[in-house]
Amino acid sequence: MQSHFLSSNLKLLRKRKGWSQGDLAARYEISRSAISSYELGTAEPTIQTLLRMSEDFRVSIDRLVRQDLSSVPEHRLGAIERGLDFDYEGKGLRILATTVNQNDEEQIALIPQKAKAGYTTGYSDPEYISELPRVNLPFLSKSKTYRAFQISGDSMPPIADGAFVIGSYLDDWTTIKPNTRYILVSREDGVVLKFISGDWQDDGDFILSSSNPAYPPYSFPSREVLEIWQYEIHITNDTSLSPGEIQSDTLRRIQAELEEIRQTLKKNPPIR
Repeated sequence: MQSHFLSSNLKLLRKRKGWSQGDLAARYEISRSAISSYELGTAEPTIQTLLRMSEDFRVSIDRLVRQDLSSVPEHRLGAIERGLDFDYEGKGLRILATTVNQNDEEQIALIPQKAKAGYTTGYSDPEYISELPRVNLPFLSKSKTYRAFQISGDSMPPIADGAFVIGSYLDDWTTIKPNTRYILVSREDGVVLKFISGDWQDDGDFILSSSNPAYPPYSFPSREVLEIWQYEIHITNDTSLSPGEIQSDTLRRIQAELEEIRQTLKKNPPIR
């Protein structure tokens, strides 16, 4: 196994804990010279010792070996050491199931209100996604992947109850902009449209708020979130759109697409 950043990371994390090489050696029941050789890069720990290091420093083995932790900002490194080691940047594998039409164009899966509960368990299952109603919206950028979620409730005016909110998939959560609308998918809350704020990269919690002041902000653990989709547009039954998002000369096409959505939902009942 090539050490990469293991030697320098081990020394950094040990000193941040206030441990000597002897302290670490005693924890793993090995010699102090073995710890010294790991930090010098002249020897490598066993898999068992590497697992212990990962547990003790609360850092994944992948990060411990592959990432230069000395380049990580202090607030992020502190969060990692508190057990908030999560792939917020999307560099690891995240399964995103999609479907394409006969022209090999990616389609937008529709998640009606009655299907939202099923989506939280089937979101990464290609078979489940393929059975959802689908539609194409040609005015959207082809460089992104989209989902259309039907929103319930009155917490996010001017978006009305029953509107379809179209979001683009957000892979790198570190690009989240404060007080911006996002669609969050979690098993606990289901599918919600909220503003995200707060120093979540420090404490691991999103502060979710609504545009309706009757709904107070609340904290939600970012580790519990399955997917995040950045709000793009919304389409209501009266074909109103979020202001400034779409040029007026495309309204007729949008109306046609909305009618297609309605017909698609009639032909393909929601999957629960």
